[in-house]
Amino acid sequence: MSMIKMRNGLAVIMAILLIVQSCSINKDDKEVIVQVDQEFNIDLYEILGNSRQLVFNLESIELQPCLNSGINKTVIKQIDKISLHINGIEPANDCNPGSAPATAAANVGAVQNKTYDFLVSVRNTIENVGKLTVTDESYTISLLSNDGVNFQNHKLNKIPSNFIWGYYAFNNANLVGNAPFSFVNDISQISHSKQMADGYFGQFSMDAEQKLTLSTSPEYLEFETFFYKFNGNDGELVTILENYRNSNEGPYMELAIFTSDGKIL
Repeated sequence: MSMIKMRNGLAVIMAILLIVQSCSINKDDKEVIVQVDQEFNIDLYEILGNSRQLVFNLESIELQPCLNSGINKTVIKQIDKISLHINGIEPANDCNPGSAPATAAANVGAVQNKTYDFLVSVRNTIENVGKLTVTDESYTISLLSNDGVNFQNHKLNKIPSNFIWGYYAFNNANLVGNAPFSFVNDISQISHSKQMADGYFGQFSMDAEQKLTLSTSPEYLEFETFFYKFNGNDGELVTILENYRNSNEGPYMELAIFTSDGKIL
C-alpha cells in the first residue's frame, strides 16, 4: 500500500471517529435538555354539592420562605379540552414567615361524562399532553409525559350519592367508656352497609379490605372511621350526634359525620 493511500485511509478513519463522537455528544446534550425536574405536585379533588366540581390541588415541591405563598395558575375549560397552566410561584404580599410549600387550588368546575384532551403546562415552557376521562364513577388522568409535575393520584373515585362517612376520636378510653362504639351502632341502625371500590376518593381512601382512611386524620390518640349508605334525613343523624355530644362522655371525644352532598354534621 502506498504512503498516499495509507494517509487517505487514516484520514477517513479519523473523520468517522469525529462524526461518531459528535453524534454521541449531541445525543447526551439532548438527554440533558429533555430531563426536567419536577416542580409541582398535583392532586385531584371533588367539591361535593348539587353540582360537583373538579379541582386540581397544587403544591410546590420546593419549600418557600413564607407559610402563605401561592401559585399563579390558570384553568381553561373548552368543549373537548381542559388546560391547566402553572405559571410559577406567587410570593405572599403579607408574608407569614416559615418554611412551607406554596399552594393553590385550580377549580375546573363541573365537567361532563366524556373524554377531554388534557394539557398541563409549566412556566409557559413545558407542556404535557394526554386525556382526562370522566365517568359516573371516576375522573382519570393519563399523560404522555410528566415533565415538571407529579400527579399524586391519577384517578379520583367519585363519592357515591346517599353516602355518609365519619369517625369517633378520643384520648382516654376510661373517660369515654363504650360511648364511641354505641354511637356508631346507633348510626348503623338507621343506615345500610355499603361495598365500596378501593382507591382514592379525595377526602378519604378505601383499601381492598374496606378500611376507610381519612386524607386528614384527627389529632387524637385513638380514632376509628365508619361509612354507610344513608337514605334518611340529615336530622336523624344530627339528633344522634347531639345526644352523644351532650352526654357525660361528650367533652372527652370528638364525633363527625360527612355527607355525599358536602355537609359536615
